[in-house]
Amino acid sequence: MSSVLTLILLCYFFVISYGARILGIFMTPSYSHQIVYQPIWKELSLKGHQVTIYTPNPLNNKSLTNLTEYDLGFSYDLVKDVYFNDSRTPSENVKLVFEIFENIFEKQMSHKYLQDLVKNVKNESYDLLLVEYMWQSYYAFKDIFNVPMVGLTSLPLTMFSSDALGLDKHPVLDP
Repeated sequence: MSSVLTLILLCYFFVISYGARILGIFMTPSYSHQIVYQPIWKELSLKGHQVTIYTPNPLNNKSLTNLTEYDLGFSYDLVKDVYFNDSRTPSENVKLVFEIFENIFEKQMSHKYLQDLVKNVKNESYDLLLVEYMWQSYYAFKDIFNVPMVGLTSLPLTMFSSDALGLDKHPVLDP
């Protein structure tokens, strides 16, 4: 009986559990956006997953040993002088937002951190991609790493993100 108990205890203590390797890319230089996502990647790392995050607002919490963060805080410099005002029409403001985020995407993608990520595709592997859903530019990492993607958003769905999901959202009925 004691040898059976010993075997069961050995099996119990030698059970190996693997967490997922998760890549997260959250581009928006806005604290109000980032605080929605931070608890998610923090909790995933606490649950034993190996989480790699690219964000303008890293947690910088050294106790999160399964969390690797790359600081894209320079992105704030790209929007600091942008003001939305009543002198522009709503469509001009929307166009401005897309121009701003196109610029942010180009600058972030040319940054060393993301260049290294793209160049090391053969040396890195992930099980899951988390992205800020409203900016479709980063969806490409799903194909680059051949992983499933989970899109997260801190805002209601836009017409463009609804379209990506195959949802009907008419701009007149639901601006």
